[in-house]
Amino acid sequence: MKNYLIGFCLLTFSLLSQVTGASEVAALKPLPQVYLEKFERLDSPKRETLKDFYGSAMAIAVFSTDCSWCKKQHRVLKSLQNECPQLTSVMMGIGDDKRKLTQDLRRSKNEFPAFQINSKLLNALDNSNVPRLLVFDRQGIAQLNLSGFIPKDELLALLNQQLDQDC
Repeated sequence: MKNYLIGFCLLTFSLLSQVTGASEVAALKPLPQVYLEKFERLDSPKRETLKDFYGSAMAIAVFSTDCSWCKKQHRVLKSLQNECPQLTSVMMGIGDDKRKLTQDLRRSKNEFPAFQINSKLLNALDNSNVPRLLVFDRQGIAQLNLSGFIPKDELLALLNQQLDQDC
C-alpha cells in the first residue's frame, strides 16, 4: 500500500517538491498539482482551486449521486469534525449532473466545501469507485487512497498513523 501511495503521489499529481521537515517554511515550496487544478463549485458557478486548504491535512471525499455508502462516509466525516478539527474535509462529486450532486449534498446537510471532480483528477484515480477518500498531509502529499466505506474508528486510526496527528 505504501509503495502504491508513493507512486500515486509522484505519477498522478506530479508533485513539484520533496518532503521537507516540519521546521521548514512550507509556503516557500511550490504547491502540489492537486492544489492548483480548477474545480467547479457545486454551490456556485465559480471554478476554484484547493490552494486555500494547503497547509492543513485534507481529506477529499469522492462521491456520486444515489450512493448509500457515500452518504454513510459523509456522516463519518461530519462526526470527525469535533474530534479532528485539523482535518479539512472537501466533497468531490463524480458525474455530469451538477444539479443532482448539489441536491444530494443538500439532503445530507453538507457543511464542507463541495466541488465537481475534473477529468484530470478522475483519470488519476484509475477508476471511479465510490466512496473514496484521498488524504493529504499538511505538505500536500497524498498519504492515503481509500476505496469503499471506512468506519469511523478505522479511519481515525489511519489518520493518526499516516498524518502523525492525534485526532
